[in-house]
Amino acid sequence: LKAAASGGSEQAGNKLKDAVLAKLAKEEEEAAQKKAEEEAVEKKKAEDEAAAKKKAEEEAKKKAEEEAAAKVKAEEEAAKAKAEEEAKKKKEADDAAAAAKKKTEEAAANKADDSPGKKSSLAALLTTKPD
Repeated sequence: LKAAASGGSEQAGNKLKDAVLAKLAKEEEEAAQKKAEEEAVEKKKAEDEAAAKKKAEEEAKKKAEEEAAAKVKAEEEAAKAKAEEEAKKKKEADDAAAAAKKKTEEAAANKADDSPGKKSSLAALLTTKPD
């Protein structure tokens, strides 16, 4: 009877021990699963931050490239406009110089026509009768 009683309490002790071990194992498994979920969330968060940072860097690079291209285009347009303005001024100066030269030549021709030697030879030609 004593052996049966001790065997029964031993069996009950084993059941309690098994139940405690099962509960601990379950708690450890839940803790491990919770930790894995938290790590997955942290990993996802880090990946999202890295992706956002990369996207921001790419957008900044693209914006810088667009600004550089716009600056180059503006400089080219300014240089073209300046060259056109200089060409226009040169043409105006050339036209003015040509007009001044023409006036000088006309004045010289008029002065030569007005010279007394020219008039007398012209008069001689007009008064001379052909043979």
